[in-house]
Parts: sequence; structure tokens; C-alpha cells
Amino acid sequence: MHILSTRSQKHPRGKRQKAKTWIQKRWKMTWILFRGARTRRRRRRRKKKEEEKNKKLEKKKKKKRTLWRYYNQYNHEELYVKYIYKLYDLHVSYGNKIEAAKTILRHADMLTFDDESLPTWLIARSLNRHCQTNRQLKEDLMQEAGGLFAKGEDWEDALIVYNQLIPVYQNIIIDYHKLSELLKKVAQLYTSIDRTDRAYFYYYLVAFYGQGFPAYLNGHKFVFRSEQLEMHGEFMTRLMKMYDNPEKIMKTDPCPHLVNSPGRHIQIFNIEPIGTGCSFEENALVNPAIKKYYRHYNIETFEYSRIEERKETKWTSIDPSSEFMRNWLVRWRIKTADSLPTDLRFTEVLELSEPIYVSPLQNAVEQMKKKNKELNELAANAVYNQNFDLKLLSRDIIGVVNALVMGGVKNYEVFFTEASRNICECGEQSIIMELSSLIIEQVEILEYCCYVHASRCEGEARAINETLADAFESYRKYVEENFGKTRSRLPSNATIRLSSFDSTEGSLADISGMATLKSTKAAALGSAVANLLSNKRTSGTATPVNLASRSAPSFDNLSSKLRSSLAISKLAPPPRPPNPTVSPAHRGPSPPANEGIRMRAHYPHQASTVSLNQSMTAPPLPPRPDLDPNRTLKRKN
Repeated sequence: MHILSTRSQKHPRGKRQKAKTWIQKRWKMTWILFRGARTRRRRRRRKKKEEEKNKKLEKKKKKKRTLWRYYNQYNHEELYVKYIYKLYDLHVSYGNKIEAAKTILRHADMLTFDDESLPTWLIARSLNRHCQTNRQLKEDLMQEAGGLFAKGEDWEDALIVYNQLIPVYQNIIIDYHKLSELLKKVAQLYTSIDRTDRAYFYYYLVAFYGQGFPAYLNGHKFVFRSEQLEMHGEFMTRLMKMYDNPEKIMKTDPCPHLVNSPGRHIQIFNIEPIGTGCSFEENALVNPAIKKYYRHYNIETFEYSRIEERKETKWTSIDPSSEFMRNWLVRWRIKTADSLPTDLRFTEVLELSEPIYVSPLQNAVEQMKKKNKELNELAANAVYNQNFDLKLLSRDIIGVVNALVMGGVKNYEVFFTEASRNICECGEQSIIMELSSLIIEQVEILEYCCYVHASRCEGEARAINETLADAFESYRKYVEENFGKTRSRLPSNATIRLSSFDSTEGSLADISGMATLKSTKAAALGSAVANLLSNKRTSGTATPVNLASRSAPSFDNLSSKLRSSLAISKLAPPPRPPNPTVSPAHRGPSPPANEGIRMRAHYPHQASTVSLNQSMTAPPLPPRPDLDPNRTLKRKN
């Protein structure tokens, strides 16, 4: 009975415990759901506040820039500087380092390096930065602007600012401590330009249409600078939120008929910058990382294009089934009010050119020039940058020699047929000649790219070397059969295959290569040992010598005659033999006229010991010599 009573008492207690546990779980789940809903509401509020803040910041930046331009126009210096700093503060809070630097330099340009006292209104507004003279404030502003440029990876503009301070520290202030610190910054900037592969930004054309926009936006076009590597979709999403999601226009043609429409329409698409260029743009020996700055910064001219299909032209009469012959390019040029980047992230479009129509032949020449330039720079990057990813180089090589998607140069065969020659005018014949020359030049560049790949590849990259070499040889054979003879720009004994350097046997040329060592003693020792070995081979019976299995000769066991030669070599190293002159009679014959474009005759090379085993980096691609003016064009019947 006692046991039964105990069980009867425990049973309801277990039920109460289960009920309590169930209630706790329910409360816990309710609390989790409530906390999640509260967190989501907070996130939505925070996101909405950030969007509203971004809208206000953009409006404030444009408003303040308009104000300080107005005050500058009417010489209101005090108000002009006031709104310069307001715009500067907005850029700093928004993270626009380049724009902030360009804004603050406007005040620095108003100051001089004289020790004159600052105006009282500048000190009263606390805009003097604890400085008392013009020189102190100008120096402080320029140092800050240079630092902002450096943080924004605009190192070239930072150099311009710092180079203005160098003569000040040398001749005016004569402060060598500041000069040394400044020169360290300058050296670091040059190193960053040469060795850093920086990420650039894109440019987008943004047009506003509709009565729903303010008058200063309706019917106006602007060029915006994106964030670094901000793609079209991300930029469009950000801008749509900024302007309360207007209706998108999904085409690139101008839409002036929408100016008087009641709604709000926005047009956003990518445009290409046209750089001002530099004096060393065509110099193949200059690091491509230095040239890229001039293609993305300080841009005032842009262009964009679209494809237009035309079925009834003289080009479609040659091959109506070819999509390439039906597609024309329609191109527009844009001129902006300011060069980008400027003190704002955008600038207004001043001029839009009339449409420019590009034929399939002109498009082919442009595409070949662009691709050749990209391949040249890609190979140069692999030479200059030791951290370069060789997968990028091998991908582009395969994309050209085995173009499976777009067809590659096979699309251009139609321009070299008899039917094309009958319909082409005199100017178009010269363009076809240029196209043929570019195709042949591309083969030479591709061979150099394969050579660079072979000289740098290690580990997994070695497995693809034979594939690249075989594909290139097949592509070169195809080009020579259809477009004309090609030639190599590589040294006489250079190769694009790694398997050619697997031999383990040495040669006299390998030992004479010791003369390239920096040590004079090693150079003299190498030449002396080479002479001894050559004397042994020329006297008596010839016996094969395996130089790879030989041990290095001891310097202590050398004869006195050899020691004296080493002593003489320390004082005066032997002069290098001059390059042999080649008479015109020994030059190689030029190919006949029926073998495509005539190439300049080859000159015999001096024996070279360059190999992939001795040098792990390929030399820069030499300039391509001019073609023979009497060249002929190979055509397909």
C-alpha cells in the first residue's frame, strides 16, 4: 500500500513538470520570434535611415558645390571657403577620399608660401587649423591632400602635390628633416605605382526624364564615377534607391520625347573612357601598370556604342549567312563639363556627338588592335610582376588560338576573297592590308606570350605548356595558309616548349656561360677551364666527355700559368668580342611575292646562350620592324 500511495503521489507531479516544461518552451519560442521580428524592424529602420541620409548627402553636396561656385564667381571669399569646408566634410563622412583631396586643394590654391598672417575671418571661423601664416596653412592642407590621394590610390596626383612641396623644403623653409620624410613618401608612391595592380572604377551615363524630377535634372545627362569595381547592376540598384525607384529605360538611345512626360524615367548604362594618353603609350618597355592611370583618370571624353543589324549592304552580299557581316556599330562621343574624378562623383554632359557608324571591316581592325594591345600588356605584366597569375595569360592565349564561341580571325577570311576585292574601294583595300598585317603580328605576339608562360610556369602550370604550344603551332599554320607568312621575334635558340630543356648533358657553351657571373675570379676560372677542355679535345683521340658528371676543379691545384692568367684577369677583364657585321650578300633571301605579305629579310643572329633554364623571366618584346612597302596580299579564290 505504501508503494501504491507513493506512485499515486508522483504521477501528478510528473504531469505538472511536463506542463511547466511545455510552457517554458512556448515562452522561449515566442521570445525568439519576438526578438527576431524586433531585430528585422530595427534593420529596416536603420536601412531606411541610411538611404535617406545618402539622399540628403547627395543633395547637400550638389547644393554646396553650387553655392561655393556662385560665391567664387562674385568674389565672396569668406563664404566660398566656408562652403569648401562643408563640402570637404561631406566627402570625408562619405568616404570619398579623392574628391575630398581635390576639394581641399581649392583652398590651398588661394594661399601662398609667404609668412603673411591669415585673415581674421578665417581664424574666427576656426578654419585656420591652428596655423598663423599662409605658409603654415598651405603646407598643412597640401600634406593632407597628398595623404588623401594616397589612401584613394590616386598616387600620381599625390606625387604632383608632394613635388610642389619639395622645393619649398629645399629653398624656402630649408627643413631637411621634413624633406627626408617627404622623399620617403614619394619613393613609396613610385613603388606603389610600379608594383601594385590597383582596381580601377567604371563610368556610367545617367539621364533623367520626366516632370517628376526637378528642373535641374529633367532632360539632363550626367557621367557618374562608380566605386572601385562596382558593376552595372550594383550601381543601378544604388542609384535607383537614391532617387526613389523611378522607371528604368533599358536602351541606350536618347529619349528627348520623355522630357514632358508626367512620370519619372532614368537611363543608366556603361560608357568607356577615352584617355588623354601619355608620351610613352606606345613604348613596349614601360610597365603597363604605369600607363593604365592615363586611361582611367582625368577623363573628359567618353564613348558608348551599340550593335545595329543591317541585312542589305555590300558586306552581306559577300556572305549573307555571316552574323559578323550583318552587325554594324553605332557609336556616340560624350564631352563633359569637368574631367573625372573631380570634386564631385559626377559631372554634367556638355556635348553629345552625332552617331558614328562603323562597318564590319573597320570593326575587325579595331578589335584586332585592341586584342594585340591586351596580349602585349598581359605578357609584360607577367614579366614585371612576380605575383602575376599565369592562368590569366594561358586563358587569353587559348581564347585566341582556339576561339570556339566568337569564331576569332575565321570571321575575317571573307575580306580576303575575290568577291570582297571586287566590291572594295581603294581606301578599303588599304584597311584590308592593315587587317592582314595585324593578324600576322598577333601570331608573333602570341608566340612571345607562350614563351613568357614557359619561362614562368611552375607546378600545375607546367602541365598546360604542351597544350598551349600545340594549339599555337596549329594556329600559326592556319594563319600562314590563309593570311601570309609569319616570323618569330624570339632569340634564335629560344623555345616555347619546356620539354626541349630536359637534357642533362652539358656543353662548352654552358661552361662559357660562367662568364656572365658577377665575380671576376669565377669568370676567369670559367674561361681557363674551357680552354683546358678545348685543348684536350683537339689533341689525341676524341673521347666523349660528360660535363654534367664532372666535379668542379680545385683552385689550389691550378698551374702557375693559370694562376697568372687569373691575376691578370682581376686587373683587366678581357674585352667582349664585337658583334660581327653582316654584309648584304650574306643576308637571307626574302620570300617570293606569291607567299603572302613580304617580310623584311632576316639578319643572322650572334650565338646566344639564352635559355629558359638560365633566365626565369622573359625579356620584353622587341618592337616590330616596319614591313616591306612592296608587300603583296594573299587572297583566297
